Amino acid sequence: MIVGILSMQRINNYGSILQAYALKKILERNGNIIKFIDIEISDKRIYKENSKIENFIFKLKYIDKYLFKRIRYSVVNKELAKVFQKDQARLLGLENEHMTASGCDAAVIGSDEIFNCSNETIWGVTGQRFGKIESLKKVISYAASCGYTGVSDLTEENSIIIREALSSMKGISVRDNNTFNFVNTLTGIKPRIDLDPVLIYDFQSEIMEGEKLGIPLYPYMVVYAYHNRIDSEEEINAIKSYAKKHDLKTIAIGGSLPW
Repeated sequence: MIVGILSMQRINNYGSILQAYALKKILERNGNIIKFIDIEISDKRIYKENSKIENFIFKLKYIDKYLFKRIRYSVVNKELAKVFQKDQARLLGLENEHMTASGCDAAVIGSDEIFNCSNETIWGVTGQRFGKIESLKKVISYAASCGYTGVSDLTEENSIIIREALSSMKGISVRDNNTFNFVNTLTGIKPRIDLDPVLIYDFQSEIMEGEKLGIPLYPYMVVYAYHNRIDSEEEINAIKSYAKKHDLKTIAIGGSLPW
């Protein structure tokens, strides 16, 4: 079949691209042709932009002993984003600026926090992310997550939209207990809890390609965090001590950490 994946594949985030890529490869391995579907943006979305004053106050905390490294890395991060977006399009086959479900026989929603419907998301709440995709009757989710969102966080209007959309799906799979409770409370449906596709797909062929490109395979430890997210000296020292004890090089992928 031609299967559409509705995911967060446009986000400049290495976790999101790994999940989208792994799910794509697993579905292809089972004989399907894959295309991606972009998330619709609702006119009713509630997304609060910080004021200039709020942004200024937030940035004050970054005036520390790592300031000059932060400035230097900000330039590197801009270049990294260009490389990331180019490879993102190539690896996932994002041919058009906006991709729809046109031509698909079925769709899989997932993975990542595709069900996250807090007021801070840019998409707002529509039925599309929760199961109602254009004219498709065959729609399931796989290892989807709503993050920390709970049913109590929803407005009555959004609860109705999400309940109707989830109930229309042929099958619902989630990746965590909070999302299980979210779906079960709204619909009465007990979804499957499944493993994230990144942990199922083994990436061995990609690792071999990396070796050919000269990517070093010395012992290392990945520091998995967003740009500038880890700034507690206690936490930084603990990570450095662990790396030193086990003779590991610390590598931050995607988001720079000046320490």
